[in-house]
Amino acid sequence: MLRGHPHPAHHHAAATATPMCSRAMAVARRAWVSRWKHIARPHRRNWNNVWLTNDGALAYVENQKAASRTLLKAIGPYKRGWVAPYRATIATDAVHAADTNLMMALANRTVFTFVRDPIVTFLSGADEVFLRWTNSSVHEFGRKASRWPKSFAVPCSRRRDAIVEDVQDARSLGKEAFHIFPQALKTDVLPPGRRFDFVGRVERLTEDIEALFASLAPPHDAYYSNRWKDMQRLNLDFLNNSTDAVAKWKYFRVTLGDARHPLNCSPSESQPLSSATSDSICGLMAADFACFGYTCPSTQAR
Repeated sequence: MLRGHPHPAHHHAAATATPMCSRAMAVARRAWVSRWKHIARPHRRNWNNVWLTNDGALAYVENQKAASRTLLKAIGPYKRGWVAPYRATIATDAVHAADTNLMMALANRTVFTFVRDPIVTFLSGADEVFLRWTNSSVHEFGRKASRWPKSFAVPCSRRRDAIVEDVQDARSLGKEAFHIFPQALKTDVLPPGRRFDFVGRVERLTEDIEALFASLAPPHDAYYSNRWKDMQRLNLDFLNNSTDAVAKWKYFRVTLGDARHPLNCSPSESQPLSSATSDSICGLMAADFACFGYTCPSTQAR
């Protein structure tokens, strides 16, 4: 369940236990039926990965667009640091069905995730949808542009407004639309009675990773802390910050070449975020603001 308790080294998990978060999550779960499952048609993904370390110390509930690749690399290489991820069902109903296997797998582990500013995460998820568009994606919608989502058929100067409208109207955005789901919904996979031990923030990525590793029992605390220091000494750019859209755009430009859809926008072409669009995203991501302690810009300005 998406509930948390204060951690000795951290406090962000506590926000997920508040009545305000519980109310917002009830709304988000109802919106699964009316909105979220539809925008990811035809796949309608209703699960997420829970990664388990081989040494039994950690369980990471993956949160795409919130430094998930960084965190997986920080823990260790696949098959040496991680076992195969457990596919856990998102709690789209008010009561989460008991998952005995997952409950047993989480026993004695520190269960954690990382979150990110909800507006930045939404826009990063939208970039993922557009950047992964190739000519093969046409088969999901048909070859006539009139059948595409509005955001797929407008100039770059209107892209952000259009994708907000697409999500509000529950238009299908294809299989990558999972990246746009509220973080609180994506990470709501824990069995009844199991809470997050640690919820970090991407905005404090280095400090919070260090706090997570330092909170572990010996010898895991020293092992993971030293691994993270080694990564930093190598000067590897794993930080998932505001420049990730630029890096990802360049990556897809190289790997997909001419197969990229011609309406994909470079970050420099992106439409500035208006206050009205920002407020609309705040409404769509209300559970993230309620559960993770972020503040919508318009609320902050009052």
